[in-house]
Amino acid sequence: MLIRKGKSDYIAYYFNENVADLRVRETCKLYMRCKCVVDLSLPKEREVAIVLNSEEKFYMLVVSVTFD
Repeated sequence: MLIRKGKSDYIAYYFNENVADLRVRETCKLYMRCKCVVDLSLPKEREVAIVLNSEEKFYMLVVSVTFD
């Protein structure tokens, strides 16, 4: 499990550029990378990032996807 705080990494950059609501100046405050089962119909572990933003909301971003 990896916990990061800062602006110099890809997860925070991706969240701030592509997910955050700029109307409320939402930014990535903290995130944690981990593995979890995202889709129960096709149980397979995926790497995800759980993001806590500046508005105290949580988001889950899929970090890696593999295609069979």
